[in-house]
Order: sequence, then C-alpha cells, then structure tokens
Amino acid sequence: MSALMKVKKAFNRLLDKLNNIDKYPHYTVSVNYDLTIEELIKANNFVNVNSNITSDTFVSPEAGLAEVVIYLVDDIGGLFIEETVKKLSRIGLRPATLKELLSLGLVKNFSLTHYVIASGSVDYDFEGHDFSPYIYATESHHRGLNMTTGKNGFGCYAAVHK
Repeated sequence: MSALMKVKKAFNRLLDKLNNIDKYPHYTVSVNYDLTIEELIKANNFVNVNSNITSDTFVSPEAGLAEVVIYLVDDIGGLFIEETVKKLSRIGLRPATLKELLSLGLVKNFSLTHYVIASGSVDYDFEGHDFSPYIYATESHHRGLNMTTGKNGFGCYAAVHK
C-alpha cells in the first residue's frame, strides 16, 4: 500500500469518528469496475430485475479494482436523490454507484433486510424525474433490483467515502 493510500485511510478513519459514521452498518467490498452491469446482475441471482437497469442506461466511468467501505445510512429522512447527495456530503460520504451496490450484494455476510438505494447512479424519465437503482428482498427471501425516486420512508442509502 502506498504512503498516499495510508494517509487517505487514516484521514477517513478520523472523519468517521468526527461524523459518527461508525454507527451505521458497513461492509468492506471488493468492486471490479471492469465488469458490466449485466455480469454483476447475473452474479447476484436476482429474481426480479427492472429492464431499464443496463450498462447502456448506467454508464460507468470507473475502471479497475477497488476496495471500498459501504455504509448503510438510514437516518437522513425520506429524501429525494439531490437532497441525499448534499446530506451525505456533510458527513464525508458520497452515494454509492450501481456497480458498488451490486458488489455489496455479493458479499457473503451481507444480509438484505430492507431496501438499499444507490443514488450515485441516476437515470431520468421523459418528464425529467430522477430514478436510482435499489436492491430489495421479498418475504420469501428472493432478491430483486428496481428503481426509485428516493427513500420515501423506507430502506437506506448505500454510501462510500468521497
């Protein structure tokens, strides 16, 4: 690990303490940004998938491999995506992207008990409304992938360090 990476990790740990981020459930996740959305969806074995969630819809500029810590932030209210970005930024986080969310779904100890939204990836409908992908579990423990305009009182946001 380079000296710069060590300094960045130490700085992030300090920010976590100052912002009380450790109160949120979190997972260390290996993300392969070179995989397509379709490959990550297949690896997750989702039962239901919104047909608009594709690599064409959610273009990813990231490349390579990365290890990120994904926090499940549930106490920022029933907000729309734009408001969420601002609130997460105030505590040193940014919304997770779709590839980060799908990689979280592959973590063995990750238990999906509610909706988890990746508002770092956004699509717009013909009226200009913004939608972000989320993963969910049904009562029969099947998992799915859909899109929403915001938390609207349910679930949580997946977030990573800026």
